[in-house]
Amino acid sequence: MKKYFKIIIIILILLLTVVEYLWYKKESNVDILKKYPLYSIVGKAYPDKQIKTVNPIDGWLVYGPYTPMRKGEYEITYELFLNNIKPNENPSKVVGYVNIDVENHPTLIYQQNFTINDFKKTNPYKITLKFTIPEGLPKIQYRVFQYGGNEITLKGLKLSPKSFWSKYGILKSNFILYNFVLIIALFLILIPEYYWFRNKEVKKNRLLEGSVLVLILTLGFLNLNKSWLFKEDTNINVLKSYPSFTHVGTIDNVSKQVNGDGSKEGFLLFGQNVPLAKGKYRVKFKINLSNLNKNDDMEKKIAYCDVYIDGHESISGIKMLTNRDFIKRNPNTVSFKFRVIEDLANVQFRVYQYKLNILSVESIKLQSVIGKSIATVKTGIIRKLIVLILTIIMISCLIFIFKIYFNLLTSNRTKVVSEYVLVIILCLLTFLWITKLWKTSLRVPIDYGGDALFSAMTIKSTIDNNWYWNNKYSGAPTGLLMHDYPMSENVHFLIIKIISIFSSDWALVMNIFFILTFLLAAISALFVFRQFKISYAPAAAASLLYAFLPTHFFRNVSHLFVVSYYAVPLIIMVILWIYSDNPPFFIKEKNSENSKFSFRDYKSIVSLIIGLIISSTGIYYAFFACLFIIVAGFSSYLSHKKISNLVAALILLAVVNIGFIVNLSPSIVYKLKHGKNMATYHYDPNGAEIHGLKIIQMLLPISDHRIPAFAKLNKKYYAIALLVNENGAAVLGLVGSIGFIILIGWLFYRKSSCSNEDLTGNLSELNVAAVLFATIGGFSSLFAFLISPQLRAYNRISVFISFFSLFAVVLLLDKIYHKFIKTELTKFIYYVLIMFIFVFGILDETNKTFVFPATWVQSEYNETAGYIKKIESSVPKNSMIFQLPYLAFPESPTMYWMGAYELFKGYLHSHTLRWSFGSMKGRECDLWQKEVTAKPLNEFLEEISLVGFNGIYVDKYGFADAFAPAGPDIVSKLSDTLKIKPVTNYNNRFFFFNLEEYNKKLQKKYSAVEIKTKRDAIFSKYKLNI
Repeated sequence: MKKYFKIIIIILILLLTVVEYLWYKKESNVDILKKYPLYSIVGKAYPDKQIKTVNPIDGWLVYGPYTPMRKGEYEITYELFLNNIKPNENPSKVVGYVNIDVENHPTLIYQQNFTINDFKKTNPYKITLKFTIPEGLPKIQYRVFQYGGNEITLKGLKLSPKSFWSKYGILKSNFILYNFVLIIALFLILIPEYYWFRNKEVKKNRLLEGSVLVLILTLGFLNLNKSWLFKEDTNINVLKSYPSFTHVGTIDNVSKQVNGDGSKEGFLLFGQNVPLAKGKYRVKFKINLSNLNKNDDMEKKIAYCDVYIDGHESISGIKMLTNRDFIKRNPNTVSFKFRVIEDLANVQFRVYQYKLNILSVESIKLQSVIGKSIATVKTGIIRKLIVLILTIIMISCLIFIFKIYFNLLTSNRTKVVSEYVLVIILCLLTFLWITKLWKTSLRVPIDYGGDALFSAMTIKSTIDNNWYWNNKYSGAPTGLLMHDYPMSENVHFLIIKIISIFSSDWALVMNIFFILTFLLAAISALFVFRQFKISYAPAAAASLLYAFLPTHFFRNVSHLFVVSYYAVPLIIMVILWIYSDNPPFFIKEKNSENSKFSFRDYKSIVSLIIGLIISSTGIYYAFFACLFIIVAGFSSYLSHKKISNLVAALILLAVVNIGFIVNLSPSIVYKLKHGKNMATYHYDPNGAEIHGLKIIQMLLPISDHRIPAFAKLNKKYYAIALLVNENGAAVLGLVGSIGFIILIGWLFYRKSSCSNEDLTGNLSELNVAAVLFATIGGFSSLFAFLISPQLRAYNRISVFISFFSLFAVVLLLDKIYHKFIKTELTKFIYYVLIMFIFVFGILDETNKTFVFPATWVQSEYNETAGYIKKIESSVPKNSMIFQLPYLAFPESPTMYWMGAYELFKGYLHSHTLRWSFGSMKGRECDLWQKEVTAKPLNEFLEEISLVGFNGIYVDKYGFADAFAPAGPDIVSKLSDTLKIKPVTNYNNRFFFFNLEEYNKKLQKKYSAVEIKTKRDAIFSKYKLNI
């Protein structure tokens, strides 16, 4: 084999090239005569499909077939036979001509005459015309005109697509066979090369040949990618190619975009009359909702799209769009398939809008679904799975080669670093692929509504004020003090502070930190798996699956610190150490089974550090860690009968609690000095039930799953489910669900014959403890009822359960590796299996809606930023702006159409202004704001002016009459009283009133002493400390 190795490579590559060429050649010979109906005035079609002259007069021998063709480059070859050629006839006599008529083309540029001389040279005579189809689906005629006295036969009419996208259809029909041959060939090449590498006498030319193999594998993968998921053959922009009409909007003459104003209900788009051949098609409507309101009813009807086909009894593919669809993605892309049952039927693509919705139809893309391959059958999941498996095998080949080089060229220390580098690279690439983040700027926040604004405020507060505790730019006039709403996330804030050294842009810092949460989660999970001697391949795959848990995307930056769960694997590692015969803080004495107390060994030092870290990454994770530490300590004590396990647990428990108290020490000192603020406390123990964990939600597929059957299953449950809230994010994914079931089953079958089985047993204990505690009606409800209701969202324990479950799968895969993988062939198959688990697991845990940020975020963020800058430039530096309506902070319910933290947008986009929203509820400044906004307008204006405010900012979405024809009443009253017009933003949601002129009038009305007296009275009454 070694002797003929290079010859085999050359033969196989040539074989594959010939196979591909033959398929391309086959594709490039479409026999028009046999496949399409043609017409003739002077001739007749015979059974062999040839068209012969029956009346030798001037006229069309052939014309037709009026078929719509997609954009591309083509060649058409006419094979003509002159039946009555005469030897003495003038050679230059024109017998006829051929041409191509392209619909809507101004001139016949594709035309060629043929003469007697052409037939004397060769009879039959072939004429080839090259032509290009422009944008659209124009109808095409291939025509032959004969002059009188000539008897011509059209023997052949063959079409050859020349552009790649027009001619790869045959590969679609044969790609499975083609790539099967390719993969087998590469595999046969790879095996002997691998054995060469195992030979210690490795030479430079072997590395060169190995590099050639990598190139071949890459080319093979690209060949497979030609038919990746069977991309459709056409992509026609209907709006630009065909005339459209509208009843309730306008059409832009340049972009052809159709825009509505929301004032009327009716068809925003109709017309086109696109002539389509019989077959299956897919259409994609891209629709933007300009006045999206996230606080509206989720099921509010916005519009519907449909396809109207002449001759069809019913409307095809009608799709209703609700507010929920646009909240998920705006612009929203609506895609569905339809079938044309008659040739050349006229088709209309229509959009109907409901009143008060401002819509724009940005594009309509039409794609044909053609061919007789597996691509057209209904079992779409099966065909996609086949492509997925083949792709995984290809990638596995590349990784297999990489592993060979890796083992040859790296030292042990370099290997360890490279293991983490590879996971980081895969993590970044996966994140980019899922979120499509390259399509936008990192300076635009991933989310710009709801709780994401609270996360943004804490980050900007950390940047502006050194830490998040005090913020002089919010909660004016006193500033925002977070001591009544403490967060023990100082490790997160430390990372944020480090990032902010390089940029003061809060959106950029938040986005970078969010991306880091994926990387840190993957790194910490990999570190833990490797600490327990898990082989690299399953450890790497599971660590990436852990990083991309569905909860990471569902919560995103809205619960930024909840998705920062990178410390969870580390504390689980320490908890599992507590179970062992050598727990932390104890080391075995030499030549003895006894243990002595110690803080100096590796486990003890690491356990102390991790205990302090988990105490600084949020109250929930610290609390859950304490729960599992207690379970591990008592369980191991009861099973091992060793006090050292229990003592180790108690020490770690103390470390976590001490760290937690240190994190909250500023808050504790503040409350001792100023008293407790009871307004920020939760008293309802029912929160533990409402936000509890549900096993069914963990095991069901995610919403909008890539597999339609799974997505339908999810919708079916949530259509009838009760107590659905953030607990819907606690999804394990299929791989995690398998691990979860393994751990449940392990409770009924448990051995201790090997360390891995002990580890699985310990994980199963922790897993069942988590479920019993956090589930609805579980011990968490008892804890909330008897001890403290301050914690409510016990579903967040799912992050621990996910790691337990993935750990169980990893242990199983590792056991398979050590027990069954003995040969190089089985090792290769094992790597393919791991790659399949990783790829399928990522696809299962994510869906197509996890794209950051949504288009509406970019537009609204940029528009609001420009508006706030306009306000900032119109008032003096450090001016205070009073915001309406009054809304308590934090955790207030939505006020009409305004979210709980929408008023933070002013602060987020300014640098020197001080905003009233953000006063801690229950404290003095909050009480003043609440009372002053309840006063008559004149008294309100005078009092905020005396306190020092220079402007009023109104968000009309916070008022019941926000959408009244004349606008909210508060705006008209302020305009009348202040005698000025407000500065508004692009959609008239925000109104700003400059109070500088009003303040000057007030200073003229009262003397300086009177103003000081009145101001001091306000400060004294409400104990405002500025």
